[in-house]
This record gives sequence, structure tokens and C-alpha cells, in this order.
Amino acid sequence: MTFRHLFKFSTLALLCFGMKAAVSQQLPLTPNEFAQMAAERMHKELPDVDFKVVGHLELDGKDASGKSIGNMYLDRIFSFCLRNASNCDAGLNQYAKGIAETVKERNRPVTQAMLRIAIRPEEYLEQLRKQPGLSNQKVYTRPVALGLVAIPVVDFTRTTRFVVDKDLEKLGISEEDLFKIAAQNLRDTTKPLATVSVIPKADSLGQISGEDYASSRLFFHSDWKELARSLHNQLIVIAPTPDTLLYGDASLPGTADALRTLAGRVARGSSKPLFLQLLRWTDDGWEIYKQ
Repeated sequence: MTFRHLFKFSTLALLCFGMKAAVSQQLPLTPNEFAQMAAERMHKELPDVDFKVVGHLELDGKDASGKSIGNMYLDRIFSFCLRNASNCDAGLNQYAKGIAETVKERNRPVTQAMLRIAIRPEEYLEQLRKQPGLSNQKVYTRPVALGLVAIPVVDFTRTTRFVVDKDLEKLGISEEDLFKIAAQNLRDTTKPLATVSVIPKADSLGQISGEDYASSRLFFHSDWKELARSLHNQLIVIAPTPDTLLYGDASLPGTADALRTLAGRVARGSSKPLFLQLLRWTDDGWEIYKQ
């Protein structure tokens, strides 16, 4: 089993925390030093597991019996720390806690109520399929826009993982059922779009944040129709992180550039950057906005 991007936390909350808290440990200068520090954090969360550096920004953990609990790849969290030294300590702690929670919850039975829809870039999915342990398992997706897909996940208390074919067998559901159930669960646990969105005025942008699945609202294309009509079909959106959506009126001068600038800032402040291309709402779906 491999671990990458399994923990959940609010990007904006982490940014605010980093601004107020002092960093307790200086950011390591080399990947190996960083991996050693990460191993120490992991061991603190899972005292019965021995973590060792086994490759470039890669850890392996073995329990008391010598059995591997899986490999941990630190490339994303290390990149985050290079971009945000003041937030590194908090980010690494969150990562370690997320891995620990995943290990503790891995034997928890999956139920239909735990299914959700996540949004991920296609290139991320390709990388995921190359990882040991997942290459021979089917991962289910639906296209959202060019380069962006919806993917069902199992939502635990603090972590998520992608749904694979073995989960469908245990749940006794089809692929079509999977998307229907995951989508309905998401609707049941989030507020309607109309209650969290506002029509942006001149010199302003719309923002939806503080939701673990804010970007997943893109999956519900028809929900955006009323807002798009209010903007004369010039609605453009961008999802810099899973928990943040930004949007605006493309007909207003400077809106696209402002969205790109703000999205870039949000993505750089997150260990989980998502997608930095603008999307335009059309009757037929989301399309890449290039102007």
C-alpha cells in the first residue's frame, strides 16, 4: 500500500495557523534530512511502527512483527515546505497525523454512507495508477473538464482513499450505483450551491472555501446554471485546491487575471494544489477558458 495525499485539512486554516505560530524546527535543507524528520513525526504518531528512509523522499514503515504497513511518498509535502517554510511544521504534523489515522482505519469496514466524489487532475490519476499496489486495481472516474476527472473516494474520519474494484465487490454495487450513491452523499452533507455562492459584482470575485469537497461542486454542472445565467453565460471558475473554489464574471475586465493570481497564491500555500486552469460554464459542460 502507498500513501500520498490521504489527509484532509483546510488550506486557509493552515495558512492562518502558519502566520501566527512560530516554527519549532528549521526546514531541513536536503530531501534526506526532511525524510528523516518525517520519519520521526510518523513514529511519534505510531510508536509501534518503525519508519525508515528507503528512497528519495520515500519512507517504509514496519510494525512490531516486521510487516510493512506501506510506503509513504513525501514529494508533495516536501514541495509544500519549500514553498512555505513558515507553515512546514504544521503541514508535516498534519501529514503524519493523517497517515496514522489511515493506518488505524484501514481495517474499518467500508459502507455506502462513506462514499463521496472528489475532483482530481488526470495527470495525478496517471501517477497514482503507476504506484505499487494500485496498478492492478481499477479506479473509477468520470470526466469533468479537459484534464480534470471526478473520482469516488471512501471518506473516513480524517482521511480519504480512492474506491477500487474490491470495494464494489464488498458493497455489492455497480459502477453506476457507485457514482449515484457518492454524489447523493455529497449533496446530503453540503449546503446547496445557491446558499454559499453570491453573484460577484464589479471588482469582486466569488469564493467557496472551508469545505473538504468544495471543488467537487464542479461535478454538479447543472447546479451552476442559474449563476451562469445571472452572469450572462460568462461564469468562469478555478479550483486551486480541493477545498477552495473561486469564480467570477469573465465579461468584466481583469476578472480572469485576478482569478489566476488569487488561485496561484492559494495553491502555493497548500500541500494539495489541484488545478490552475480556468473553466467556463457552458450548456454542454465545463470547458477550458484561455482568454
